[in-house]
Amino acid sequence: VIKNNSTNISDDFNISKDLNTFVGRKHDIRNVVRDILNIKGKNRVYTVLASGGIGKTTLVKKIANDFSLRGYFKDGYYFVDCEHLKDYGDFEEKIKILFQMNNVINFLEQLQQVSEKERFIVLDNFETLLHLTLPEDIKKIKNFIFDLTNYSTIILTSREKINEDYEEVYTLNYLSIDEAFDLYVSINNININEKEKKYLRDEILENTLNKNPLAIKLVAKLKLNVYDLHEELTKDLFSATDETEKEVIESVFSKESDLNIEKGKSLFYSISLSFEKLKEKHKLMIELLSLFPDGIHKKNFINFYNQKEQKFKFHKIDFKDINILEDKSLIIVNKEFIKLQSIIGRFAEYKFSKRTKEEQEEYFNRAFQYNNFLLNEIIMDLKFEKHGLSIDLFNKNKNNFIKSLDYILYLFNKDDNTLLVEYINYLVTELSFNTYDYKILNKLEYIQSNIEDESLKKFFRNCVLDLEYFYGNFEESFEMIKKEFSLEELFKYDEKNIIEVNIFYKISNIYDMEGYFYQLIKKIINEIKSFEKAFSWREFYFLGCFNLCSKLVEHKYFRTILTYVYFEYMLNKNLLNIDELIKYKKSLRKSEIIEYTQTIYILFKTDENRVSLKEIKELIIANDFTDGLKLLMIAMKNKDKLEKVLFEKAIKKLYHIKYYYVEAILFYSKYLKINNDKEYEIWLEKGKELATKFQYRFLIHNFYCLENNLEKIYNENDYPFPDRIDWSSFYEKYNIKL
Repeated sequence: VIKNNSTNISDDFNISKDLNTFVGRKHDIRNVVRDILNIKGKNRVYTVLASGGIGKTTLVKKIANDFSLRGYFKDGYYFVDCEHLKDYGDFEEKIKILFQMNNVINFLEQLQQVSEKERFIVLDNFETLLHLTLPEDIKKIKNFIFDLTNYSTIILTSREKINEDYEEVYTLNYLSIDEAFDLYVSINNININEKEKKYLRDEILENTLNKNPLAIKLVAKLKLNVYDLHEELTKDLFSATDETEKEVIESVFSKESDLNIEKGKSLFYSISLSFEKLKEKHKLMIELLSLFPDGIHKKNFINFYNQKEQKFKFHKIDFKDINILEDKSLIIVNKEFIKLQSIIGRFAEYKFSKRTKEEQEEYFNRAFQYNNFLLNEIIMDLKFEKHGLSIDLFNKNKNNFIKSLDYILYLFNKDDNTLLVEYINYLVTELSFNTYDYKILNKLEYIQSNIEDESLKKFFRNCVLDLEYFYGNFEESFEMIKKEFSLEELFKYDEKNIIEVNIFYKISNIYDMEGYFYQLIKKIINEIKSFEKAFSWREFYFLGCFNLCSKLVEHKYFRTILTYVYFEYMLNKNLLNIDELIKYKKSLRKSEIIEYTQTIYILFKTDENRVSLKEIKELIIANDFTDGLKLLMIAMKNKDKLEKVLFEKAIKKLYHIKYYYVEAILFYSKYLKINNDKEYEIWLEKGKELATKFQYRFLIHNFYCLENNLEKIYNENDYPFPDRIDWSSFYEKYNIKL
């Protein structure tokens, strides 16, 4: 959720457009405003209850805007559309992003550290979450929103009550006939006589449209006279097709939460009639927007639609065409981004599914090309200069990327799948930083099962294991990796085979984390294989190759984004500029949880007094790694007050990030030595053994100094690798001069 700094209202509210045609509801506004102010700070959830299209969302947006102008809820106004959320995990992730705590673990527990309590949060289309597949997910969501009332005022718009003691319900009725008429004429702007006025009120607004605001908006913009409009609304829209009315309505209103849309036919017919009156290119625009559930920038959508190589020759579009659809209330435009309303989105998906296989695959391919450009050329590039922005941009388009997994299977061919493989590789890498999501794993496993090419099957299996590992299933997934993608097999990879190369990139990264980088590097360098895309200079840093790192930091093949590792490298070389480190820390976005924790850790290692215990305890935990670093710093900060158990908890958390696991053992050994603990020798020997096994030479040096009571500057020449590695060809290949 992106906050608008001038109004403190998240962009998702799209306030201005919704309020342009707001009519009536004065009595409802007074009541809802009074009720919301009464429940503020009282652990209550407020539900605005009504059937579809009645105006729940618009009413709440209107009230949020009024509150904002009067200075209420100083910590911001946030809007979450629950329409496309499939389970508890989806819902929790949306809320985490709202608090800029995406990917944290034990979210509610960590939320206690948040001082802001004056948030206004709207959970729109909440009834969707009351009909999830798993009953336990529904229960967890209800408990979750109750806990959120400790930190926010929670407003639901829903077609159903949640039926809990902490819920207060306001039922929003249909517009009065006068309000319905005022809404229609405010949009239609045509003069009608008294006879037409009565016909409009009685036959169309009352009997046919049931005074439904969305239905009224859609048909009013058709600019038909009242008699023609009534004829269009009441005739059989499907008489000329093989589709039955029942089939289409059930396809669009397929969710259980739609079953309580009163007289849903009127809304459906309004959507269908408005759609059928469109030009062919406008129909296609609506259908194609269903491929982008998170929305897409206007200019990008126009370019996407107007691609020169398109096989299906509809007229090209421009900004005027987007304005036409916006004026007809068929799309939502918010700060140059366009998307479909939820019900219209499902209608568009259905219509698109009826196009020919050839047409669908053409547009699937175009959607992929757009997503690939965004992910590969923009988001991945931003990582080098603006890492936080790349995270935010990915999260803003995440559902578009995940949607691509539904159709990407149709795009693989027998010739060249390079772009598709690299796209999936990048996508899985980004998704690995998110919290566990079984739906993504299911999509990847479905592709793996249904793709014919054996090498691609292996690639998707690799992606599944990679996600399983980073989702926290370390032991089981790593055992499967060692079994299915052994080091011996990796050494045989063909650097000209794009599938094998991408498998190597992913799997070698996990082997690296688990302490196998030395084994990888000596084999690859001795065989002079290309691996610049698989590794950066930081892997050489972990091996204590400081002289080589000084050349690789800016090398075009091995450079990496400016991260904590650079500052740690400079710290260990006694070249760190503290002011630069502090400046970097301040530049990090709140969403960069892992990087922020690591940066605090580096600052802490420069001088424990530079980081307060309060600052450490307020660190957000995103995974076992950040949890381990946090516990380690607390243990080191309070070394005279806390027992050994805290160090050992930290060490256990860091087990799968071997360099920091061994470093934690080093700090623990120092603590034990200072306190004359009898376990000192045990932990010292364990640390020495592991540092030697993994060839973490800087840590080998530090264990040596600890054991011998020395303070000595690290010189890598004192710690030669145990195996002969011929670096000369490597230096020559990459033009490296030491």
